[in-house]
Amino acid sequence: MAGVAMSNDAIFDAIEYDDIDSLEQLLEEAGDDLDELINTPDHEGYSPLIVAASIGLVDIAEALLEHKANINYIAPDHASALFCAVQEKHWELVEVLVEFGADLNAQLDKGPTPLYIASQEGYHDMVSHLVDLKADADLRAHGITPLFIASQENHPEVVKALIEKKADPNRRNKSGGLPIVVAAWRNNDRVLAELVKSTTIKMDKFGGANMSALMTAAKNQKTESVKILIEAKADLNKKCDSSYRACAMHYAADKHYLEIMELLKAGGADTGIKNANGHTPADVIMINFDEFLDDYAHTSLNLSADRQLKKLEPEVDTKKEPEPPSDSGTDSEIEDEEHLVGWSAPKEEAMKVKHVESQADKEKKQREQEKEQEKEKAKASASPSSSSKKSPKRNKKKKEKKKKSKKSKRRSKNSAPSDDEPAEPKKSSKSELSPEDRLHKMLTKNENKLDIIREAFSDHDIDDSGYLDKPEFMACLGSLGVQEQFGRNFKDHVNKCFKEFDKDQNGRISFEEFVQFYNTINNPTRARVHRRNNTRDQIPTERPKAGGRRKTKGSIDYGVNPNRGGTNFLPTL
Repeated sequence: MAGVAMSNDAIFDAIEYDDIDSLEQLLEEAGDDLDELINTPDHEGYSPLIVAASIGLVDIAEALLEHKANINYIAPDHASALFCAVQEKHWELVEVLVEFGADLNAQLDKGPTPLYIASQEGYHDMVSHLVDLKADADLRAHGITPLFIASQENHPEVVKALIEKKADPNRRNKSGGLPIVVAAWRNNDRVLAELVKSTTIKMDKFGGANMSALMTAAKNQKTESVKILIEAKADLNKKCDSSYRACAMHYAADKHYLEIMELLKAGGADTGIKNANGHTPADVIMINFDEFLDDYAHTSLNLSADRQLKKLEPEVDTKKEPEPPSDSGTDSEIEDEEHLVGWSAPKEEAMKVKHVESQADKEKKQREQEKEQEKEKAKASASPSSSSKKSPKRNKKKKEKKKKSKKSKRRSKNSAPSDDEPAEPKKSSKSELSPEDRLHKMLTKNENKLDIIREAFSDHDIDDSGYLDKPEFMACLGSLGVQEQFGRNFKDHVNKCFKEFDKDQNGRISFEEFVQFYNTINNPTRARVHRRNNTRDQIPTERPKAGGRRKTKGSIDYGVNPNRGGTNFLPTL
């Protein structure tokens, strides 16, 4: 063993100094220990072939491969020989490894592939070449597709190459994000222009935050992205799935992005569209910034009238003594009257003019209110409560109903069906129904949302296993708007729901179990009970700290979540 260890160190020395002669001599003298010698990794977990590939030593790599070095060995940090050759742009060595049969889709724990690292680094020629060699263009690395990472890192040539090679532009990452949404959020306008050219892209599909690409661009003041999406015929009036029920123009109005509002309006957006509060985008501007937009639709007429009236009315100081009245017909009185009459209130609602009460009027009103309150108290104490009178009658009715129900039960037992009349078939219980029948029954309850449920489930079934694990389940609920329904401590609620609806306790949710959960949260009575039970013993959760990207040999960036301020994000629980 000591001899093997010494020879192994000698192999790494020969590779480091690019000494092909010493390496071949060591391999010839190895004898029966050749396999152990050639595939034993160093203290960092790298095999001799991975070290040669990372340096770009073609001759040494060929010599190792001819002596049966393990070409698909993956180091603990997810680096393989092909991965390192692609990352370091050693194209000749990539060709050699492919000729010797390197696995283009090799992964350790669903980690990065050679195509993923080429897409991340922007090597568009290598991306096209790897896909031509049958690399899977949609294979995720820890839940992130090559197209998503290229869209995030602003590599338009890579995006173009992947779309030409039929990569799916609608495939989500593990947190529910979409390539078109992350491109719009980062204002990667050249990437966005390539994505909207795809004939299969769903431009108005919601990302992880239940917002489309256009809503994301409008909310974050990405003007160029908004222009591209308007030209690509995105739905300008589509509303988000959250409780806010806002469209792109509402999000722009909320941040006072008037330029984006004008772009949307010129593109044909409806300025009179309302959010969940019944406000148009112009109303949002008025409420947040006290600014009236003349060319936009307003629905809050009383709000606009009050604001206009405040500008017209002079402030009255009640503490000072009133000035003596001026003579009738003076210029000041005529000017005031003309000023009030000259401004016209909105037609749908009359203008309300404030009236300043005197101190004597206020005291008189207060005395009248006190008298009325005393009369009501006297009436209430004199007459017994209506509930006490009605309670005996209610009790009698309940007793009569119980007697009738008992009699009807006795009659039904005594009256057996005759020979001529066939007996009614018994209703099958839930346990007697087959799984297919149960699933069909549950789906019919939400028939109008069946396509949405199936699409959300399949989108977040990352490994296409027919099941959702906990991170996939959480991302799927977010895309369906359940996060708004659960409110605070969304993760705690998801953990409890996952445990409750994972009937067979196998750590994953089947489609049938998922539909059961969806029916529960959409049943008003059961949903209230479920939310009430899930709000007990809530534990405050800390927000994860933002991490920086470290670039080392074999390291990789697993993507950015556009809803978390641009931090590197690997979905974990």
